Amino acid sequence: MSTTTLKMIALCAMFIDHIGQFFPETPEWFNWIGRISAPIFIYCVVLGIKHT
Repeated sequence: MSTTTLKMIALCAMFIDHIGQFFPETPEWFNWIGRISAPIFIYCVVLGIKHT
């Protein structure tokens, strides 16, 4: 899986998390989905630093 695909997955997860933050009647699992975006982005940053 490429880093671009990982970034798109993290972007979608973060978008779902932000929907959960802005609309009060959304289920709590919206926030849970968004929690995986930070580790994915950190992993991509580490790979970028490693390859440059």
